[in-house]
Amino acid sequence: MRHPARAPLLLAFLVASFGWVFAAAAPARPQAAPLDAPRESREPVLSLRGMTYVASRGESNEVVLDAARARVLPEQDVAHLEQVRAKLSAVDGEGALDLTCERGTFRMSSGDFLAEGNVHGTTGDGRRFVTDSLNYRHGQALVTTDQPVVIRDGTGTYRGGGFRYHVRENRFRLLGGATVVQER
Repeated sequence: MRHPARAPLLLAFLVASFGWVFAAAAPARPQAAPLDAPRESREPVLSLRGMTYVASRGESNEVVLDAARARVLPEQDVAHLEQVRAKLSAVDGEGALDLTCERGTFRMSSGDFLAEGNVHGTTGDGRRFVTDSLNYRHGQALVTTDQPVVIRDGTGTYRGGGFRYHVRENRFRLLGGATVVQER
């Protein structure tokens, strides 16, 4: 015997349990700091709070993104994220990069990620860096920035005008007048 009255209760329980807010093609209420989505688009939008995205291959997670808020635009193959925590791995599962940033843009089909605003990261071997923005090209396992960067590791502090980080090889190359900062 079916109980049709239970379906709305089950849906309410699931929504309350997960704390997700879904909105598809519904007019959004004005926000103080909207994400970078086109304003005049009629494209369906999925707005989420507390989003976690995982892309895996076999037994390894290649991309794990946690965001406080997200706007997913399926027709543009993009998700605009706010208050992001990310773990990005090379395609073959070797190497990794953990980072946080204020906002990011994620290309769903490629796994590419643009991190912007107060970007803090740590490489698999423990090197820490700070910059304003960076690009992660998933297929190449390559992280790049042309913004000033500060890198700290066990031997000291380095400054540069940008960097290239090859995730698989765990290899940094500082750009633009790299200097070593002496620790006191």
